Amino acid sequence: MSEIRYLLDENVDPVFRTALLKQEPSMIVWKIGNPGVPPRGTKDPDILDWCEQNEFIYLPVT
Repeated sequence: MSEIRYLLDENVDPVFRTALLKQEPSMIVWKIGNPGVPPRGTKDPDILDWCEQNEFIYLPVT
């Protein structure tokens, strides 16, 4: 089983990342704008392409 990796939208409150990591400290939770991921302001279709290529689950702001 591969590990689950999340990419958070740039507008997701940081407390959400903290809560995820509190439940599972080994989880990978990155945010748009971090090194190695799409930069801030990237359009959702490009983010989704990146996530598909890198096996991340995108958590957008709704």
